[in-house]
Amino acid sequence: MQRFFIMMLCLFFCHSTFAQADSNACLNYKKGYFSYTDSLGNTVLVHRRNKYQYDKNTVTKVRTQFRLNWTGSCSYQITQAITNSKAARNIKTAVP
Repeated sequence: MQRFFIMMLCLFFCHSTFAQADSNACLNYKKGYFSYTDSLGNTVLVHRRNKYQYDKNTVTKVRTQFRLNWTGSCSYQITQAITNSKAARNIKTAVP
C-alpha cells in the first residue's frame, strides 16, 4: 500500500511539472521575431509583441498589422488591423 501511495505521488508531481513546462513554452511566442513560408513559397517575417503582430512578405512587400487577443497561455484570436495590400483590406474576419 505504501508503494502504491509513493508511486501515485511521483506520477502527480511528474504530471504537474510537464503541464507547467508546456504552458511556459508558449511564452516564447508572445514576443519576438519569427518567419514562415506561405502557401506560395514566399518568406514572411513576423514581429510579435503582446497585443500586435507585424508581418512583412519579403517577395510581395505586403505589410500587415494584426491585433492579438490572447485567450489562453497558448491560444489567441488574431484580427487584421492595417495592411498596404488593396486586396486584403476588405477582409474583416477574425480567426480564433
